[in-house]
Amino acid sequence: MVHKVMSTSDRMKANMPIEIWETEDGSWRWEIYKKYQKDDNKPFARAMCKVFSPITREQMASGCEIGDVYIKDIKSYARRIK
Repeated sequence: MVHKVMSTSDRMKANMPIEIWETEDGSWRWEIYKKYQKDDNKPFARAMCKVFSPITREQMASGCEIGDVYIKDIKSYARRIK
């Protein structure tokens, strides 16, 4: 059986991130849908994410912002939960 590789937009529509990171108190959450580098430890490794925060939950209808985030920033504030 051949499995179709999902595109980033398909993953986002289906709400199927490849990783989920969250702060200890659960107030911030990063859902990673695409990584641009294979090595997360590169200085400027980045990922396409949906970011949920107290600010986005309050001010945006979707409750999140979508965009590129440096992986080192995510790792410095959060722990991987999926």
